[in-house]
Amino acid sequence: MVLSLLCLLPSLASALPRFAARVGAPCSLCHVDPSGGGMRTDYARNVWELAELPFAGLERPERAPAMDAKVTDAVTLGADLRLMFQDLRQDRPELAMPPLSHFFLMESALYVAANLWQGVTLYLAPSFYGADNLMYEAMAIVQLPWQGSYIKLGRFLPAFGLRTANHSVFTRKQSGWGIKSKEVGVEAGFELGPLLLQASAFNGVESDSDFDDNTAKGLAARLSYRLRTRPFKLNAGLSAYYNLRGNPAVDEAPDSRRQDVRLGAFGGLSVGRVTWTGDLVLRTTDDRGKPANEGLLSSYASMQELSVLAMDGVDLLATYEFLDDNTEAKGNAVTRIGLGFDIYPWPFTELGFRYRLIRADPAHLMSGISEFIVVAHAFF
Repeated sequence: MVLSLLCLLPSLASALPRFAARVGAPCSLCHVDPSGGGMRTDYARNVWELAELPFAGLERPERAPAMDAKVTDAVTLGADLRLMFQDLRQDRPELAMPPLSHFFLMESALYVAANLWQGVTLYLAPSFYGADNLMYEAMAIVQLPWQGSYIKLGRFLPAFGLRTANHSVFTRKQSGWGIKSKEVGVEAGFELGPLLLQASAFNGVESDSDFDDNTAKGLAARLSYRLRTRPFKLNAGLSAYYNLRGNPAVDEAPDSRRQDVRLGAFGGLSVGRVTWTGDLVLRTTDDRGKPANEGLLSSYASMQELSVLAMDGVDLLATYEFLDDNTEAKGNAVTRIGLGFDIYPWPFTELGFRYRLIRADPAHLMSGISEFIVVAHAFF
């Protein structure tokens, strides 16, 4: 049981929302997917990752190869490779869990974007997580005539809250947005000045199923607001999600459907070299197959990250996370505190170092867990 819980932990990667908050820009500035994450844009590769992220004053060798991600005028490639070393321990002698120390190939992802026509992009993103988990996104993205507005159709992660790449963050992993949480459907986004509204409709099936089991559709929406002034940059937003899984009641059979409702708030604030990002998710699930109130479960998760750009190419980080997966019961609350830093020594490379410590009720299976993580990340 303990090992199954520990499997939720080793998934650390760049917290990309910090970059969006730092520059006061939408995710679409650096990502092909307007909702964020995955393949980078030309701006991200040729400006942000080449000149803004690495150490200042880094000189390009005379014989360094040119970074051109284009295969043809219409087809562009991208990739992510993340290798992690993790040392994990638990201060619980009664559980007799030995320390773990291992390397883990967190992600090997390939991205392909083909510009089929002006404003129409075919986007494919097969990704391996671990040894045998193949996940993918596949979508057509149509840019609408209005600035920042789009429609996308296919298989994707619906827009909700912060799109952090760290899948073990409580607001993602414990709230239903893991690496398998891709949906088939349609999403539309509309930008109205500083406002961006994104709404999607999708099947809403279990992560290991390809087809819907009822006529109901899942719905998600995210509304964000950006403000850029001379002293600071601000981003704030709200998210909502509704899904009904399972077949409706037939004749006198009990209703066995499960209702899932999630409400979220998120934001980012950057002043000078200091940036804060935060995410909050309230989730309620109702298993109608159980007696009244017995199938109702409420949970709460939050994440806070404070980063300081110590120098060009070096981010100092502090994180605080809180999870209560059953607000009606006692002893379920879990707190995780993290300290670390990210280094970008050369273009398209990253080294991340983290120490994370979990505090919980002494009887909780995750109590006393500490981990030291090093992640090597190559990308373009």
